[in-house]
Amino acid sequence: MGIGQCRTISGDQIPNRHYSPAQLESIDRRVREILEAARQRAASILRENRPLLETLRDLLLERKVIDAKTLATIAGVGCGRQERIS
Repeated sequence: MGIGQCRTISGDQIPNRHYSPAQLESIDRRVREILEAARQRAASILRENRPLLETLRDLLLERKVIDAKTLATIAGVGCGRQERIS
């Protein structure tokens, strides 16, 4: 692949798309920014929901399976609040 030529995720070359090295660097920088923001958001969601995740982990270790009703109760789905099973 020559300088300034791009490929899709599947590896197909994008036809007639030639970018200068500066444009490619700008694209790479923006992609890195987007990925870092997404990583930070995912880490924040996991931190905020850690007690719920730990409850689910413990319940799965105990029961091996959680039905939809139990999961909805634990997660507070449809009731506007989060209820936790101790």
